[in-house]
Amino acid sequence: MPNTDAAGAVTVAERVAAHIRELCLPHAYSDVAEHVTASIGVATWQPTKSEVPSVLIEAADKALYAAKHSGRNRLVAFSLPIETETAAQS
Repeated sequence: MPNTDAAGAVTVAERVAAHIRELCLPHAYSDVAEHVTASIGVATWQPTKSEVPSVLIEAADKALYAAKHSGRNRLVAFSLPIETETAAQS
């Protein structure tokens, strides 16, 4: 999402997770919850001329797996360069 800062990206991700929860879609085979949940990884980045977009994709992937490994149904956000991690349960 161009021109979106970390707080804005997290807000969008939180809204997506909330809408998924509101749907209450049954998940009969889940060990985590009776309904479908979302683990979301968010990454934000101010690119320089020497960086390539794959850096952002890799950071978002790492954030997603951090969310899954921290208990699922979570949101983890990284801002590049990765200095700190922000985790929140959705």
